[in-house]
Amino acid sequence: MLLNQLRICDYRVFQGSHIFDLKPRVKYGSERPVVLFGGLNGAGKTSILSAIRLCLYGRLSLGMGTTRQEYEKYLVDSIHKNARTLVNANRSFVELSFVYARQGKQCEFLVKREWASSGKKLTESLSIEQDGERLGSFTFEQCQAFLSELIPLGVSELFFFDGEKIAELAEDESGDALKDALKKLVGLDLVAKLDSDLGIVVRQLSDSELPKSVMEIKKKLDIAISNSEKNKNEKLLEVDALRNQLINLTEKIDRAEEILRQKGGAWASTRHKDQELADQLVARKSALEGNIKRALGGAYPLVLVPTALKNLRERLCAERDLRTIDMRRGTVLEVLELLQNLDDDRLKGNATQAVTQHFEDLLSIRDAKNRGAKPQLDLSSSQLERVLLWIDEAIPSARRIVSETVTELNAAEEELAQTGVRLALAPNEAQIASELEDIKIHLEKRGSIRQELLAAVEQVRAAIRDSIALYRDLQKLTESAKLGDRRNNSIERASSVRTMVREFSTAVIAQRVELLEKTYIDSFRRLARKDDLLVGASIDPNTFGVTLYDHGGNELDAKQLSAGEKQIYAIAMLEALAKTSGRRLPIIIDTPLGRLDSKHREQLVNAYFPHASQQVIILSTDTEIDQEYLSALSPSISHAYHLVFDEEKASSRADMGYFWKSEYEELRDAS
Repeated sequence: MLLNQLRICDYRVFQGSHIFDLKPRVKYGSERPVVLFGGLNGAGKTSILSAIRLCLYGRLSLGMGTTRQEYEKYLVDSIHKNARTLVNANRSFVELSFVYARQGKQCEFLVKREWASSGKKLTESLSIEQDGERLGSFTFEQCQAFLSELIPLGVSELFFFDGEKIAELAEDESGDALKDALKKLVGLDLVAKLDSDLGIVVRQLSDSELPKSVMEIKKKLDIAISNSEKNKNEKLLEVDALRNQLINLTEKIDRAEEILRQKGGAWASTRHKDQELADQLVARKSALEGNIKRALGGAYPLVLVPTALKNLRERLCAERDLRTIDMRRGTVLEVLELLQNLDDDRLKGNATQAVTQHFEDLLSIRDAKNRGAKPQLDLSSSQLERVLLWIDEAIPSARRIVSETVTELNAAEEELAQTGVRLALAPNEAQIASELEDIKIHLEKRGSIRQELLAAVEQVRAAIRDSIALYRDLQKLTESAKLGDRRNNSIERASSVRTMVREFSTAVIAQRVELLEKTYIDSFRRLARKDDLLVGASIDPNTFGVTLYDHGGNELDAKQLSAGEKQIYAIAMLEALAKTSGRRLPIIIDTPLGRLDSKHREQLVNAYFPHASQQVIILSTDTEIDQEYLSALSPSISHAYHLVFDEEKASSRADMGYFWKSEYEELRDAS
């Protein structure tokens, strides 16, 4: 199968008619399988995927449990609406053309699904053309059955998927998601339905052999089971409806947040904090300026005359030395006077004279050295020491304090300037009040719906438990009351067929699981990094539980895997399931890289997208396929569309190119 073209009109965020060429092109002599759609959240990426699924499957595209009423509401809500337009569209359509090989022949199909709302009534039509000729004899239901047989819904889910499908498989530890995918892959959901129907036949045939008293009890159990099943189905429908509401609300929130970002909402979210920070910085700046002023009124100005300060210090040190010398001279003179007056025989005569002469000579030498040096400053010794201490400690301290304060002041002024820029960019509350109110209402409603969904899921579980208990009671009753001989040929044949169906189911599952394991290991090894823990997996054909293995063949706990490893595991499993199906369908993948780190993204860009299928349609944001990955993927890109939401027109448009590539600029051939 190869998709050629998608045409949509007044569908969801797209106003008017839009045509998307999906057919891969040949560039520079090589086939390029990738068609890239880029857009921010709310620009319409998911609408592209939902349009294709809706065109092919109608109500089933929303889930098996979707009621007609819910489906019609979805169609009405999907008609594009613009609050700024006086007259809104009341009809919409999605049209898909594709090539599909039937019985060895390439056929071109054109499928168009159109619906219109008159307010109270909704009409829907479905038409199919094969090789230019309309299948006019088909009714609506026959057209839908034809498409479902052509491309079974269960198989398409392995080829058309989004980040939620990846997350579901990545986080599934029970094996339920894998089991469901495998059953749809090989058609075992139909086998299970056949087994269930045969069970009903066997029970009905056996009822004729039951005693009347047992039949009365059985009838009551049948009624209880029927009520329990009805209750379960009603709750399942409620769960599906709530999930659809969550999806729609999430889309509305994404769109409102995108409008908010375009109006400067990213700045508005921190406006109050920025204003508080600005007030603190102004106060801090004022305090620092006060500190600098006080420093300038003290010792700091002397820092500006370093030469004069140095001369003053030298003068003070010299005067301090002179005063020390004078003090010591007086002490020596006192000693000489004492020596002269000392009455001691040892110092009589020449000895006293020699000592005295020696001291007098020393004083003469010192006096000669300091001749003419006299104190010039009228300072006491204590005052002189205080001035020296001021010069040696107070002035350097003032210099350091002022320098540090100026540095802090500069930093505060820089931060204040940046805060001022953010405040200038931030819109006032009145400008974004409506968007904020919308987001608040949607978030509150989503929280409420989530609580309802949890409660509904728990009610479904309770209903299932009740049904299981009732079925067990019924089984015990019929087994205990059955007649010993089983001569009824109808019962035997039905039981025999039922056994055969179960054996067939078991054999097919075992065969498919074996092939799936091999295909999965090949896919994972191609997509994984060398340092990933996970290298292999085995699948239990009975429980569908997956056992993971590391490089040494040791079992791994799924909780040990990183988010990136789980995502790669899920994508490799989806690829393996698709290959195991034996079908050659396009791959359509919406927001595939959200949880992956850069290394795993690189692996996916280089090893998965270019080889996943003969046609790969990627719906991505600019943070998933960024400029680096766009360059790496360029040799495989056929062409690209950039989906842009126009706030004034309240609708999206599609420009040729990608976020950084205009329609006039070819995607560079990196090969």
